[in-house]
Amino acid sequence: PDHIDLIRGDAYDGSGVGTSHPKLSWDFGKDITGKPFIFTIRRKNDTNETAPLLAISGIGAGQLVEPILSSTDTNILPVSKCVKDLKFDVEVKNAEDSYQSLLGTCTVLEDQTRR
Repeated sequence: PDHIDLIRGDAYDGSGVGTSHPKLSWDFGKDITGKPFIFTIRRKNDTNETAPLLAISGIGAGQLVEPILSSTDTNILPVSKCVKDLKFDVEVKNAEDSYQSLLGTCTVLEDQTRR
């Protein structure tokens, strides 16, 4: 998807435990098994020189990239002031200094449940 909605404080790990949602998943259209990836979220106007709000690394499996976001990870994200005010990218390292990227926008919604 080129846009994702996340709920602040919820997990996206596919575990089914607590407040858990399915893993985020992107199909790269080719085998990326064993290749490292990084998933980052930044403010819309930030550059690559700006530290990301969130950075999750992992290893590709088959054609899929599936970053696992814990509730702690999403809890540090700011609640969006407007739709699509954040951006994300997923980069797979193909070879030394060679990357394949997917880009999109992100909205972080406030969790409405208070316990």
